[in-house]
Amino acid sequence: RFCISVRTIEAHKSNIMKKLKLNSTAELVIYAIKNNIVKIK
Repeated sequence: RFCISVRTIEAHKSNIMKKLKLNSTAELVIYAIKNNIVKIK
């Protein structure tokens, strides 16, 4: 496990979404899948 807070994770996620011009977590997940950042089992 990582020793970072949920608030820190949310801040990082928000910054990534702003840079990528994404509006929702769903869009972020789709982006990650399409760009091979995460894989579906």
